[in-house]
Amino acid sequence: MFLLLMGLLLFMLLHLLPATAPAARARLIAQLGLGAYKGLFALGIVAGLVLIVLGWQAMTPLALWNPPYGLRHLTILLMWPAAVLVVAGNLPANPIRAKLGHPMLMGVGTWALAHLLANGELRSLLLFGAFAIWSFVAIRAIKRRDGGKPPAVQTAHPLRAMAVVIIAGTVLWLALIWAHPWFTGRPVIAI
Repeated sequence: MFLLLMGLLLFMLLHLLPATAPAARARLIAQLGLGAYKGLFALGIVAGLVLIVLGWQAMTPLALWNPPYGLRHLTILLMWPAAVLVVAGNLPANPIRAKLGHPMLMGVGTWALAHLLANGELRSLLLFGAFAIWSFVAIRAIKRRDGGKPPAVQTAHPLRAMAVVIIAGTVLWLALIWAHPWFTGRPVIAI
């Protein structure tokens, strides 16, 4: 459990730094240089992810509750908008990003909440619960830092941009369903 918690703390605190302490971030960039700052930031994120994976694998699944079987179907369904939101947060100039401001964080929160529905063990509660809380804390911190207004995002072809986001999000959703057994050891759909 210690490795999982340390990984979650490292990953999430590093991601919250730019939103909650922009002056400290600016000082670090001034002292280290932008390239070194980005390199150390990326190294810290990778270290956090490695600790999360090792911590997850080291924990024996301890059942806290047994989720109803039907919630797995709801989880699969909720993963579609989560994937679309993550794509919207990573593609420039699209209507979803313009309207929501932080769709990637909303997608991560949706992913985490959806997985809490289908997983009733302690390590899942720690992992997905932490990501759900972190995503919404990060949104609030970014809004506070930026004065509450979403970033200005303009596109000349909003319908085309929306179609690209939805299609790419759907492809990501299907890829995650297909690859789920390889990176989690559990199939999404038992055949």
